[in-house]
Amino acid sequence: MRRILFVLIAVALFCATGLMPAEAHASGTNVISPAVVSKFQLESYKQLNAGYERCVDTHTGLAGAWDCTFPPGWTHQNWHLGARLGTSGYYHLINAAGQCRSVFSGSLNQGALITGHACNSQALDQYWSIDFLGSQTYLALVFNYNSGYVLDLKGGSLANGAPIQQYHWIGGDQNQQWVVQYDS
Repeated sequence: MRRILFVLIAVALFCATGLMPAEAHASGTNVISPAVVSKFQLESYKQLNAGYERCVDTHTGLAGAWDCTFPPGWTHQNWHLGARLGTSGYYHLINAAGQCRSVFSGSLNQGALITGHACNSQALDQYWSIDFLGSQTYLALVFNYNSGYVLDLKGGSLANGAPIQQYHWIGGDQNQQWVVQYDS
């Protein structure tokens, strides 16, 4: 409940000041802005609505939705934007352990699992866009450049460690919506 209240207060503060963690994207959506956001966590919206605080974590090598931890122990949950792919809105998403978010074996297949892997500027599966669902929200979809799929909580599981996969975008599906918690 404390966390939800924090998110609501943060949204109200940013609405009042006009400072948002996103910039307008050529596609008409709002994407995360490296000028405003230095590090962030992605929290499962579906699990949050069910009373759990679970964040994208790669401490096992595979990405899963694990109980959110906060400094100092969140190296695999603390993400920042890395290299940008050309002039696109796609970036490496790098955790504090130095791993880039990747698609297993660079797969283009729907349902391929997400991993943490050594960053490689030539690996197109390591570029992601965090697209906010509106100009006044912290709710976002996370698109992969290589496949065009979004991050998805596999099977809508509420379990700690639920796997995260890439999947085709399904409008309004909470399994694919992520709350961006960030520090500037």
